[in-house]
Amino acid sequence: LEVLISTVFSEEVVVFFIIIYFTPRCSSYHYYKSIMLFMNFITIGVVVVVVLVGYVASNPLPTNDICDIFCHGPLLDVIQKSRLFQDSKYFVDMALLYDPDVVLQAFDTVENKTDPKALDMFIKKYFSPPGSELKECQPVDWVPRPKSFLKIADEHFRLWAYFVHGKWKKLCREVTDQVKTEPNRFTFISVPHPFIIPGGRFREFYYWDTYWILKGLLASEMYETARNMILNFATIIDQFGFVPNGGRIYYKNRSQPPLLTMSVWDYYQATKDKAVLVNMLPRLEKELQFWYKNRGFVYKDENGKTLQLHQYRVDTDLPRAESYTEDLASASLEFTEAGKKRIWSDIVSACESGIDFGTRWFRRDGDLNKTVRSIRTRRIVPVDLQAILCGSEAVLSRLYNVLGDQTMAEVHQKKYQRMKEDLHDAFWDPIDKMWYDIDLDERDGRGAKSPTFYPSNLAPLYFDCVLNDKKKVGQQIAKYLEENGISSMPYGIPSSMHASDEQWDRPNGWAPHNHMVIEGLRKSGDIFAQQIAFKVAQNWIDGVWFVFFQYAGKMFEKYRVEGHYGIGGGGEYTVQEGFGWTNGVILDLLMTYGEELKREGPYPNYAIHRKKRMKLIMKKLRAGKASINEENQFELFISSTEIRYCYYSETHKILGNTYGMCVLQDFEAMTPNLLARTIETVEGGGLVVILLHSLHSIRQLHAMTMDVHSRYRTEAHQDVVARFNERFLLSLASCKTCLLLDDELNVLPLSSAVSAIDPASAEAKQKVASNATELKQLIESMSDAPTVGKLLKQCKTLDQEHIDYEVVQSVNPEFNKAVVRINVTRGQRQTIQGIGYY
Repeated sequence: LEVLISTVFSEEVVVFFIIIYFTPRCSSYHYYKSIMLFMNFITIGVVVVVVLVGYVASNPLPTNDICDIFCHGPLLDVIQKSRLFQDSKYFVDMALLYDPDVVLQAFDTVENKTDPKALDMFIKKYFSPPGSELKECQPVDWVPRPKSFLKIADEHFRLWAYFVHGKWKKLCREVTDQVKTEPNRFTFISVPHPFIIPGGRFREFYYWDTYWILKGLLASEMYETARNMILNFATIIDQFGFVPNGGRIYYKNRSQPPLLTMSVWDYYQATKDKAVLVNMLPRLEKELQFWYKNRGFVYKDENGKTLQLHQYRVDTDLPRAESYTEDLASASLEFTEAGKKRIWSDIVSACESGIDFGTRWFRRDGDLNKTVRSIRTRRIVPVDLQAILCGSEAVLSRLYNVLGDQTMAEVHQKKYQRMKEDLHDAFWDPIDKMWYDIDLDERDGRGAKSPTFYPSNLAPLYFDCVLNDKKKVGQQIAKYLEENGISSMPYGIPSSMHASDEQWDRPNGWAPHNHMVIEGLRKSGDIFAQQIAFKVAQNWIDGVWFVFFQYAGKMFEKYRVEGHYGIGGGGEYTVQEGFGWTNGVILDLLMTYGEELKREGPYPNYAIHRKKRMKLIMKKLRAGKASINEENQFELFISSTEIRYCYYSETHKILGNTYGMCVLQDFEAMTPNLLARTIETVEGGGLVVILLHSLHSIRQLHAMTMDVHSRYRTEAHQDVVARFNERFLLSLASCKTCLLLDDELNVLPLSSAVSAIDPASAEAKQKVASNATELKQLIESMSDAPTVGKLLKQCKTLDQEHIDYEVVQSVNPEFNKAVVRINVTRGQRQTIQGIGYY
């Protein structure tokens, strides 16, 4: 009895209960009776509690969460090792069709966990593909032609800006309702507002990507979207105390460069929205405290001075969930658990820096000095992190000043000054006139500074954490870049001067690094530094511009900046297209240098068919010729209009939509099925333009054979021949509205219908067809009718007007509200039913 009671009550109550319950009967009967009655109630209560405990024990509540499947555990280990998916990230972005407990119990019943077929069946039954947690969205503040772009002087760059601006619509996402109601089935971290993703395999938001995405949104005057993304981070800080690497639960053990404070300042400068400052300031303070507490340490420089510095530093004993097999391979030469933990911790720490991976974090000596197996991120003290935190203190001081809180402004101003001094003492090299990272394993007479260039070395200039004369320092930095050939790269600044197979090394250049170098030099105020900044900006923009045309209007995450322009390579995955921060940096630079930038060289040659285009490009590259010798206005035309342009392989995406006009290019690559589904999207009365290389193209289509679906074959009719393409061509001959024109716009005699075509006269342009005139008169005469007038105004043909008018009048002559059902029959093919509320 004592054991049972002790599960519910404290030790003192148990002792009291035992003493009283077994005390001999005392002289006072009423006293004894009242005590026993009280104890009987307690006994009944204990029995009830015991019964409930037993029920809960036999019917436990769910104890597993989604992290037991996607962050760690045997299921993750088995699935990732099986290599069912080419990209490790694919699996951890999937969603559960059942609760985690159900899925884990089902996994336990899989007998052969090394059988790919059994695992594949398990995945198909209990998981759904990535992407079900998000839906595309239309930014509420997106407009086709932002007025801000008018300051871009070069009309070609301005039209390019419009095109890049249009990509925000393609990259906009918001969380589905199911993620909010059933969060334990998704790895996505739910946020209340829409956001912009980087693109490609990066289906979620990322912390430091967002900083440069916001730059582009502000250039596009999309202030509401920018505000929503900032407020999303506010909810995330409330949940985690910091901003994780990205919007997935498997990222919650690490962050990325803490740029949120800078983003809030950029937003305020563009909008003067003080309400966001009031909302965000407590969250910004909370995030900085996370970094100071968890990433700070005390460091003594070569002079014995004590400095407060910070590192990207994460401790873990597991591989990354999204790169599981890659991390197992990286630690394969480590034979102890401690060795594996060291490798994985340094890998995750590099991911927190955003630079994953590059020689910046690798050992300098030995056979593995250019591979992840030599990684030692936690032995490097990065100058850029110190500069970001230092700059954040300066921004916080300014934000408090805006809100009139002078006390807090002074507190952060003092922190800013102290951090500037620490940064200068720790990272500035007075010989090279450059900031360098600190290598905790090196003491070679320069203290622990590692005299190696990375674009992040310029972070103090970019984030305004220069202790001495900023103009002088800017000039010194510019000279360093020139003397070492760094600013002379033809298409921008490389991520390092070391060549390797990693994506954050030469010859790759990235938008954030180039923006940091360009803006740091520009804002220094020195004329020579600003000249170098413009030179780098022009080079970077040219490289992205040329690749944009080479790859039919695509923007990528990284680029080749030396030799011939092109997309970047290396790393754990193929180069991704989208791309959030590249778009943001390009738009920001076009706005900054819009009055000075000039387009160097004409457009590249541009072929419509993908295979032909790539063949043409490769031929010119082998010949040593750049693919920019002839100007082609096609992409310029596409980028400046509302045309939906897609490849033939993508035409299934437009089915279900209707368009007023369809232009079919590269007709020789067309198949009958493609022809059918493209023409199907053209509305009645629309225009179809088919561009033919020669009449041989028509003969080729006519002679093409088509397969016939099995449902059209029977035992009695095995020799069924598809005649769609022939019927289509024959229908053109009988179509009075079909014209065949040559390259000089001469009408060719396809059928007798062309003989009735009269040349257009100057007077004909002023005439209006009789039907159109009658329609116009009817619409004007009914314009005063409160309901039907608005309806008739939408009519495009006289037939539509007659149907609407007669049906509504027959139902309700007073033209008041009525529900009408209309059946319109098109020959013998189909019946369209329309239901309208008038």
